This record gives sequence, structure tokens and C-alpha cells, in this order.
Amino acid sequence: FLTENKEKHFFVINELDQNKKDFFHAHDIEALFPIKAKGTHVAVLVLGTKLSGLPYSKTDLNLLDVFASESGVAIQNSKLYTDLKLALESKSKFINVVSHQLRTPVSGIRWSLETLKMGGSVEHQHELINTSHQKVVFLNEQLDDILIALDIYDKKLNLNKTPCDVLEVCKKIITDFENEITTNSLKITYEINHNTGTVDADFNKLKKILEILIKNAVLYSYKDGEITVSSKNQTHE
Repeated sequence: FLTENKEKHFFVINELDQNKKDFFHAHDIEALFPIKAKGTHVAVLVLGTKLSGLPYSKTDLNLLDVFASESGVAIQNSKLYTDLKLALESKSKFINVVSHQLRTPVSGIRWSLETLKMGGSVEHQHELINTSHQKVVFLNEQLDDILIALDIYDKKLNLNKTPCDVLEVCKKIITDFENEITTNSLKITYEINHNTGTVDADFNKLKKILEILIKNAVLYSYKDGEITVSSKNQTHE
């Protein structure tokens, strides 16, 4: 609708053709100052008729042009501040969640160790050691997840891709939940497409994803239920 003059960055209505003049005068607009931030238009300073009724002087327009330019810098700084504030809030929430996730197993391990120091039967000691070991494994998994989340946040996530047999990975994970599967009489079936049997992926990260999916399926399936592990080719347009 409007094109900036190469010698200046604002538009004076009287310099436009009659149709545009009529439109802007109908809305009491005398001048427009596009506001940019990092080369992108982010706002427009719109000026109406001066109270004196006089036209804007060259000095007025040049000062307002400087003001519009500085406004772009202020808007950009405000956006950066807002982004930083949101990032700090997200970081605070992340720390709170992590603290909650780690506090429970750490407290459990501490309690088990203090109980072991007091002695007791060999059977009870073995039970406490096994419980502590499970909690340590859980903590290790949580720390791995935290490191991955931080890498994603910092955009430093690296994928070491190698050919991975999806079916073999799934079967190995399933064996880790044999007790739960047997207790709830769950049936496991596989429908792995032969074209997707082997994929190029980061083995550890693929295994982690599949572990989460299978674990949820096992833990939240009804007794005598069936879990189907399937795969298919899917293209993104």
C-alpha cells in the first residue's frame, strides 16, 4: 500500500496520491513512521493533525524519525527481556520438578543405609540392598533424562546413528518387565513391518523412547490384557 522513500524512513500523507490522501485524512492521519527491530517491521507510529493546525516541519519529522528508530531498539530490548524472563521461569520450574523427582529416591537410599548400619537379619539386609540398588538405577535414569533435556534446551543434542534392529530392542526391553507381565497375565504380540525392522537411529536414545512406551503399556494395562508392539512406514509431506 505504501512504499518507503529511499532517502527517509517515514511517510507524509500530503506526498501521496489523492485516493490515499482521502483515506488517511478520513482517519485523521498525517504521517506514518514504520518501526523496525533487527530489520523487521514490528510496529507503526501514527501521527494525527497537530493541535496548532500547522503541517509537520522538516525538523519535526526528523526528530520523530529518530524517535521511531529508538523505539525499535526499545521494543527489541523489551522482547529480549521477556524471553529471558520466560527462560528463567522455565529453568526455575525445571529445577523444582527435578528436585522433587530426585528427593524421594535419595531419601529412600539414605533410610536404607541408616537401617543397614543398625544391623538386623541377613534377609532384611539383602532386601534393603536390593531396594537401594533399584533406587540408584532410577536416579541414574533420571540424571540421563536431565542431561538429554539440557542438551535439547541448549540445542546441543547429538545423534550417533547406527543400524538398529527395532524388534530385538523391544524384545530385550520386554524381558525387563517379565515379572509385571506374568503377574498381570499380559499377552505380548509383535507386528513389526519388515521395512522398518532396521532403522538408522541413536541406539541409546531409541532404546530410551521404547522403554518409556513399553513401560507405560505394561504398567497401565488391565489384567489379562494384550500389548501389541507395531511399526509402520510414515512419510511427512
